[in-house]
Amino acid sequence: MLIKSVIMPVKLVVILSFTLNLVFSLHPPTVQASPSACTTIIANHIITETIWSAAGSPYCLAMTEMVQIAVNKTLTIQPGVTVFVQDLNGGLIVNGTIDSFGTQLEPVLITSDEVIPQPGDWDGIKIPAGGQAQLEYTYIGYAGSNVDEAILVESGLFELNNSRIHHTEGRGLRFSGSFGLTATVTDNLFDYNTWEAILEEPGAHYDQAPLYSGNTLENNGQDVLTLSSAPLAFNRTLDSKGALNSSPFLLLGNGIEVNSGKTLTVAPGTTIQFAETWGSLLVSGSLIAEGLPVARILFTTDEPTPVPGDWGRITIPNSGQASLAYCDLAFGGGDNNEALRIDSAFVQIHACRIHHTLGTGMTITASPMSQLVNNAVTHSTGSGLRLSGAELDALHTTLAHNAIGLILESSSSANLANTVITGHTLGVSVEAGSLATLDRTLWDSNTTNSSGTVIEVNPIQSYPAALDADGFHLTYSSMAVDIGISHGLTSDIDGDPRPIAAYPDIGADEYYDALGVFDNISGGSLDYDNAQGFPTSVQVPVGAVSLPTTLVIKRSESPAMPVPPPNPAFFSAGHTFDLEAFQNNIKLPGFTFNIYLSVIIDYSDADITGLDESQLKLFYWTGSEWKEASCGAYTRDLVQNRIWVPVCHTSRFMLAEPEYWDYLPLVSR
Repeated sequence: MLIKSVIMPVKLVVILSFTLNLVFSLHPPTVQASPSACTTIIANHIITETIWSAAGSPYCLAMTEMVQIAVNKTLTIQPGVTVFVQDLNGGLIVNGTIDSFGTQLEPVLITSDEVIPQPGDWDGIKIPAGGQAQLEYTYIGYAGSNVDEAILVESGLFELNNSRIHHTEGRGLRFSGSFGLTATVTDNLFDYNTWEAILEEPGAHYDQAPLYSGNTLENNGQDVLTLSSAPLAFNRTLDSKGALNSSPFLLLGNGIEVNSGKTLTVAPGTTIQFAETWGSLLVSGSLIAEGLPVARILFTTDEPTPVPGDWGRITIPNSGQASLAYCDLAFGGGDNNEALRIDSAFVQIHACRIHHTLGTGMTITASPMSQLVNNAVTHSTGSGLRLSGAELDALHTTLAHNAIGLILESSSSANLANTVITGHTLGVSVEAGSLATLDRTLWDSNTTNSSGTVIEVNPIQSYPAALDADGFHLTYSSMAVDIGISHGLTSDIDGDPRPIAAYPDIGADEYYDALGVFDNISGGSLDYDNAQGFPTSVQVPVGAVSLPTTLVIKRSESPAMPVPPPNPAFFSAGHTFDLEAFQNNIKLPGFTFNIYLSVIIDYSDADITGLDESQLKLFYWTGSEWKEASCGAYTRDLVQNRIWVPVCHTSRFMLAEPEYWDYLPLVSR
């Protein structure tokens, strides 16, 4: 490229630099203003200590090759400097050190000299073995003509902070090579790069991983941090939320093997994608993937329209160990394997969902006993669970819409309690020499419920499971609600309290109609509609509770508690619900509020047929009898069919008209 002959005053260039900073912080420009006549032309390699200052800006790299910074020499770029790269093959090779220290108001700009810049207008910045770079508030745009990235880091010390890498023909940043690396990448914006935002190649983290924090990836070809297939030879944490503002990690090729003695930690809220149908995670060391109810961990494909088998599986061999909690494994099973294979006895699976697998959702070959709690395995083309020479204890499991729910083979044994098994050709298949013991199982819509040796304890007749479209959440009409047997659990697959009513629900999910968390400075309401569409609202004033408290409503259209005999008798108006309080998922029966709550119930004419509407009252169940619940005056709107009732504690509540009895004196002759 030729040096531009357009003349622009130096003062205007400084204003342009400030303006670009403000624009970059919002939306990147698609047109770049013409550079001025170069104040300083760089036509040679840098072989001495060099400072580029605002007084000499803009600097124009006029060489037809990359400008090299010599070994043991430092290029310092001061705030407000603009660097225009004029040749397709131009850029910087940092054999020594580059320190680019912009500020928020005066960033350093390294960019194309084209009036209308395009990705790939110049090469990029390369930091080979022995080089060092510290880039602060440095905006690098329109690179990538030859090396396919704006910045290539092969080793040494590298810091990229508060900067922007944008409009690269290729990726924004690539780590490569097998030399020692200390890298920090913090609070940067990677945007409008035509490939992925960041790539780590094998050897890029020879002894430690780059430290990422607070980076934003948006509008790139893929808004991901890509990890090439390689053994993990050191402890590492993958944290989508903290490192990448919730953008995912993408595993290429065969995926990652966690070496023996090493630990891979996956932080809450992290998404890990796999690029190949054979892409997998092999854990010969340790895997800690413990999400939170509000920040689940997702293992899935990078396909925009996913299908079963888009990636391989997670394998925990005999030598490995793993703890998975609040995790989702979606669209795995490539090569018709399974999404999760457990060959180790040192594995815990809690509140996880495995769904849309090509093959088996989860295979277990481990003995002694593995334990699963609050898990759902759904929509597998093979079996949901397969045990081969294994022992299993499972509490609150949902197996739904797999080809076969559970297979036991090769002298396996399984004890399952509070299980939903629905929507299979065969619910449970037990081969000769194996045994399944099922305590409190809801069977529904299986062509055949079971074959082989199955011992049922506390059986339930076939009832509609009535699951939501996701295959594991219960709906109000599900017969799994309130019929389980307590095993001391205090939460479900979503982290919601369990049980809410007197007995837990069957399966992974605990159904509720309304849930809210309140403390001493927050109020609000819990709202739900009954089966006829009439609303009930519980108004929670500020100060009703002193400590963080979860309030939950779970309705019952007819009272499950016994109604006492006459004197007085009750005529139900069809609105019965449980209001319960939990702190740290521990139920607090009969919890008393600091300030009364207002219960507002809308009812239909059909609800009060034959009743005296003016006598409707709200009652609560004491454990042995119904008593009036109001702790203040009622308000009734007989035109709108609405009643307001103040309540001071939790319980099971019922809207009803009491029947009053008048006694006549006994007369004898």
